This record gives sequence, structure tokens and C-alpha cells, in this order.
Amino acid sequence: MSDQTHDQAQVDAPAGPATLGEADYATIARVFGVSPSEIGDVEALTEGMTNTNFVFRVGDAAYVYRRPGAGTDALIDRHQEQRNYELVDSLQWADELRYFDGDSGVKISTYYAGARVSDPASETDLRQVMAVLSTIHQARIEPPHRFDIEERIGYYESLATEAGGINLPDYQQVRAEVDELLDFRRALAIPEFLSHIDYVFANLLHLPDGRIKVIDWEYAGAADPLIDIAMYAIYAYYARPQMDHALELYLGREPTRQETARLYLYVALAGFLWSLWTEYKEDLGDDFGTYGADMYRYMTEYYQVLRSEGYLTA
Repeated sequence: MSDQTHDQAQVDAPAGPATLGEADYATIARVFGVSPSEIGDVEALTEGMTNTNFVFRVGDAAYVYRRPGAGTDALIDRHQEQRNYELVDSLQWADELRYFDGDSGVKISTYYAGARVSDPASETDLRQVMAVLSTIHQARIEPPHRFDIEERIGYYESLATEAGGINLPDYQQVRAEVDELLDFRRALAIPEFLSHIDYVFANLLHLPDGRIKVIDWEYAGAADPLIDIAMYAIYAYYARPQMDHALELYLGREPTRQETARLYLYVALAGFLWSLWTEYKEDLGDDFGTYGADMYRYMTEYYQVLRSEGYLTA
């Protein structure tokens, strides 16, 4: 997704126009038991597509303060996000929390000085983050909530329709194709475990000590684990050979035909989902450039791959 992500990685970036407000300072002061005057070195990180983040310092330690963006209360269940962090805490992959408000979505987490965002063009990085993803999925965590892509598609569609309408080319035809893919998905009956959903490279931090942190678990829920590879691929704007390679690295072997079909299925459905997400957010006044069109293209192209190459009968 280039530097466009549903949230923003904790990396140094030029300060934007956003700033912490009085209520934000009050929250930080209460959490750390300090006065607002003891909160220093506040800097806005690059604004994400869902939230705005700030780095600040209390004493010798630095932290990230996340403030949810406009419309996110309709998109994300913050109490579910809070449960996600509790579920993955023992795995030690997630960013460490100092504070989480399940009502407002305000989050304070550790800032990882010197961390860098994963590079999807790097073979070394790709191997590492696919190995991490495999480990997360192998834990077979079963959360009490699902990420149901069919339900999310219907919900985002209703939000976009109510907010200003959907202006995507050949929408009715493509929507019928989506229904066909959803029928195929239901027939697969794949076991579901906790999946990150927003496994974008910008949410994968390589720390100076060699560890990798997977941040921003706000969309996570029980799902077919291969959805995370599809999400990674479309966020990185991968072409087919690259996404096939990512799947092989994740599995540690050559994929079966059904596994390849599942990857392409979620590439298509996720592309459609995020195109609807973009329609809704842009109806609220945001501008994401060509992102929505790019995601929509993944739906139309990979539906044709699935249909023309017989994967829908795999």
C-alpha cells in the first residue's frame, strides 16, 4: 500500500498539521501520573488512513499516542481490538500497550526507537514476516469474534451508500461476481483462527535487536488465515508471481491448488472490501488518490483469474 495504510507505523516522519489537544494531554498525564508540563518532545507522525499518531516522551521513555480518525467509530469495534491485544499478549509479537480505552479507541503504546518498516521488495524481509505470520496462525487462537468478510462487505456497502453513494465502474456486474465468490468461499468451510487482517508491511516493524513487532490489531478476528497473505499482497501492490511466492514462503512448501484458489479469492474480496471502505471515507471528505481504484482492480482482475483458470471449481 506504499505509505498508505489503515493505520500508521511508528516511524519518524515530518510533523503534520495535527496536534495533541488539551484532553489528550490530560489522558497522558493521568495514565503516567505526571503533570501535563512533564510531557515532552511531542511530534505528529505521518497521518494514517484510519488514525492519527503522535510520539511523546515522559521521563526517559517514548510512547505513541493514537487518536482515532473521523468515521472510525462506525468501522471498528474498539472493545474487540482491546480483546485482540489481550489474546496475542503471550505471543510477544504485538506492540506493548500502556493504555487502551475501548470506548474512544485512544491507545498509548511503546515507541520503538530505531525501528524500520518492513520492505515488501526485500526477499529477506518477506521471508521474515511470512515466518512471523505462520507462527501467529499456528497458535490457533480462537477469539470470540470473527472478521467476516461477507458481513463487512455488506456493512461497508451500506455505509458508503448512505454517506454519498458508490461510484465504482460496472458496480452491479462486479457485485454479482462478488456474490459468486462469496458462495465459493462458504463452500470451502475452512477452519478460522485469529488473523490480523491489516497485515500491511507498514504495520510490521523491524527492531534494531532483530525482533519484529506486528502493530495495530484493530481489524483482527477469526478468519481463514490465508486472508492475511492476500492483504499483505494487495497492500504491497504485488503482482501474481510475488503473491504466489509469499504464499509459498508462508507455507514452507509448494501450495495446493485449493490454497492458491483461497489466496486469489481473498485478493479479490479484499480488493472489493477496501474499495468500498475508500468510497465511504472519501464521502466523509478524505482523499486517498488512486487507492480505491487500485483495490477495485484487484477484485476485477482476480475474479477473472479464478473464473478463467477453473479455480472456482477447485
